[in-house]
Amino acid sequence: MRLGPATLSPLLELLQEVAGDPEDDLHWFIARILGELRHPLAVAALGQLIQTTNQAEVAAIAATSLAKSGELALPVLSQLLHQPEQRVLAAQALTSWVWSWQCRC
Repeated sequence: MRLGPATLSPLLELLQEVAGDPEDDLHWFIARILGELRHPLAVAALGQLIQTTNQAEVAAIAATSLAKSGELALPVLSQLLHQPEQRVLAAQALTSWVWSWQCRC
C-alpha cells in the first residue's frame, strides 16, 4: 500500500492536536510518515516540528524525514542551517540526502 495525498491532511491535523503534549509519542511516528509522503506541506510541517519540539528524538526523525524528501526539502534545510539550535540536524539531513543521491548515480 502506498501513502498518498489523502493521508496528509489527517496527519497534519493529528500533529496539531498532539502539539501541546510533549510526552505524546505520536510526534515521532507522524514525522516518520510525513517523510514518506514527499509533499510540500509535509516538508513545511517537518521543518516546523524541528523548530518547536523539545524532544531530541522527534527532531532527529523529522530531520531524517526531511532528507527523504530530497530536493523538495532543500529550502527548509537551508533555513535551518542559519539557526544555531537546528544547524547540526540540518547538516546531518543534508549529508544523508547527498549520500543517498550519490548512491543512485
